[in-house]
Amino acid sequence: MTTTEFVSIDPELAATIAGAERPELSGDLARARHLMGSAGLPIAQAEAAYGERVEVSEQIMSLEDRSLEVRVYRPRNVAAPTPALLLLHGGAFVGGDRGAEHARSLRFAAEAGCMVVSPEYRLAPEHAYPAALEDTLATLEWMQAAARGIDPERVGIAGVSAGGALAAGAVLKLRDQGRRRPRVLMLLFPALDDRLRSKSVIELTDSPVWDAANTREMWALYLRGGQADQYAAPARAERLGGLPPSYVLAADRDPLRDEALDFASRLVEADIPVDVRLWSGAFHVFDQLAPEAALARRALDDQVLFLNRYLRS
Repeated sequence: MTTTEFVSIDPELAATIAGAERPELSGDLARARHLMGSAGLPIAQAEAAYGERVEVSEQIMSLEDRSLEVRVYRPRNVAAPTPALLLLHGGAFVGGDRGAEHARSLRFAAEAGCMVVSPEYRLAPEHAYPAALEDTLATLEWMQAAARGIDPERVGIAGVSAGGALAAGAVLKLRDQGRRRPRVLMLLFPALDDRLRSKSVIELTDSPVWDAANTREMWALYLRGGQADQYAAPARAERLGGLPPSYVLAADRDPLRDEALDFASRLVEADIPVDVRLWSGAFHVFDQLAPEAALARRALDDQVLFLNRYLRS
């Protein structure tokens, strides 16, 4: 990357990704998956700050035709039944893993006093839509079982990037089926629209970390030639009424910026309580890649505040 690419990026954030390799989905998928995984992510400070306050366990969720690995973050010294958050990692539907949001999960569990569950949902292109959405809905049901020590009335759902599509799609499907919806919906840098018409997708062709070309390839791999419905690409939903209180975060140098902001605007129009954050000078998943940067610390503080307001109380 050249110096000119960082002109509009916060200097502290820019320094953290200088020389970093961006995944290219249209090239070596194995390499892209490695770059989008949890290996190498900065987690040491989160472990030091929150590790003693949170019990972390690996569990297996057994379903009729498959099993899913889940990582569970349980806050210590919080009496059951506890609030809980299903946190879906990003990775363009084709990569990422349950460890990618380890630092965020530790912080949410410790500071918002909620159990955090992160599943290893099935990935495209081997498992195209709707496999990952089915895994999301199954994990929600698993969390609401009484034996988990979770308060079923205080279960939220959050998704990062592609995980945002899964989170929003799951809530829409539960609403349409008349089933219990999560208490809150948190969308962080969400991928929501496969139509790729927004100004940010068209113009941000060489943004740090994630670019427009990857966005196009991501949807192609996820849909595998199929047609997206509102549960695959939630921006397609004709109405957003009936969704829970929501939190939508976007970064101004992210190709996914405008679809997140448009979705948030539509939530407002539907009279859904929504906190909207647009961080200037920031790029896709900046709070994951540089959690100790000043801008990232402020963003993470704000996310914890939302969870405490709507999930813990």
